Formats: sequence, C-alpha cells, structure tokens
Amino acid sequence: YSYAFNLDLFKFVKALDKKQSGAVYFNCTQKLEEAIQSKENLISTVILSYMLENGEKEKVYSYISNLENKTYLQSLYNNYFSKLDDQELDFSFIANETKIDSDYKNYIDTKLTNNWSDTEFMNYVLEAPRVIEVWTF
Repeated sequence: YSYAFNLDLFKFVKALDKKQSGAVYFNCTQKLEEAIQSKENLISTVILSYMLENGEKEKVYSYISNLENKTYLQSLYNNYFSKLDDQELDFSFIANETKIDSDYKNYIDTKLTNNWSDTEFMNYVLEAPRVIEVWTF
C-alpha cells in the first residue's frame, strides 16, 4: 500500500488511536510523515485535497514549498495555484525554488494592486519567501 496515494490508508492511519494501536500507530504515522516530508515523494492530489479540507493545511504548504520534483510540482501548480481561495497555498508555490512554468509575477502584481490600501497585507506579501526575488525578475 502507498501512504502517498491511497486515501483509505491515509484515513486509516489518521484514525488510529495512540493508546489502543501501540506499535501500529507509531509505525504507520511515521511512514505517513516520512512520505509527506519527503522532497521527492509524490503525494496524490486526492490526499492533498483531503488534508486541505481537514485541518492539515500547514503540512500541505510545507510539502509544496519543499517539493523538488519539477514535473509533479508543475502538475500541482496547474491543479491548485490560484484556483482555491487560499493565499497561503499560492504563496507556498512561490516559496518553492524549483523552476516551473508559472505566472507568479502577474499573481503578485494583481495581489498588490487589488490590496494596495491594506498595509498589513502588503507587508505580508512583501515578506513572504521568494516574493521579492520572483516579482523583480
């Protein structure tokens, strides 16, 4: 079974109880965390969407911002970038240094233009990882 592509296995691991499952809990959760923290491992969009909807957004943001597989990052970009109402998700793509075919500069321009009067948001955007680098080049 693949921890990165089997949603039923993912849900099973998340439902395990630490006290009642003992070693199974630790083994399964460790393998799942390794899959999510890998910079090369491909996590299915079904699992990523499930995580986004079920309170594990930070793990998805971290996964996307660190993913080194160019082809899969491009696929995730095409599926997620600027398609959900989730700025943190969009900025996790921008934070990733892996070069893909993207329109980050236009996205940043639009965000800054549409929110020019919100100084808190402007500071957030300008301080986000790699925004200045992407925006100025």
